[in-house]
Amino acid sequence: SPRVTYPGAISGLAYQVTPGKRAMAIRVSEDQAVSRLIKPGDRIDVLALIDYTGGRKDALKVRTIFQDVLVLSTGLYISNSLPLIGLKVDEEVKKLNLNTYGNFNTITLELDPLQVQKVIFLNALGSQMYLSLRNNEDRSIDVIKPSKIYDVLEEDKEELKIFFEKIKEKDKNRASIGS
Repeated sequence: SPRVTYPGAISGLAYQVTPGKRAMAIRVSEDQAVSRLIKPGDRIDVLALIDYTGGRKDALKVRTIFQDVLVLSTGLYISNSLPLIGLKVDEEVKKLNLNTYGNFNTITLELDPLQVQKVIFLNALGSQMYLSLRNNEDRSIDVIKPSKIYDVLEEDKEELKIFFEKIKEKDKNRASIGS
């Protein structure tokens, strides 16, 4: 079978993780991961839909959790996979399909230990995480305010607040009747 690296070479994902950082995989779908166009070596922002009220739509928030995060792998494909485009290689190596990044349902990110804890917490809460692809040269970290439904439906904000107030009032009435 063909060798991809020389014997004894230091390889694998662990050697790509920066000291002090951790590799953490998150499950993603096509709509959460830029149509699965993200590839190892890309930089992304991680956003989460947070529901801390148990389903009240008026209290849902979308928050940018992390910015400028390095993607270490997509599925089983890591960023040091050998590029095969334009190279003369054995047919056996071509059959390994080393440059296929689009068939994955997990993405491995390089995070610091506190960020890993936050991801675990968000997963435990059932929060959906979304990834937005950024230009690899854009390393800026911006202050981004969380978004609520009122921010999205700016023109209908007052109408929406009245609607949710009526729902809250009905819920209070039901609770007082039941007690």
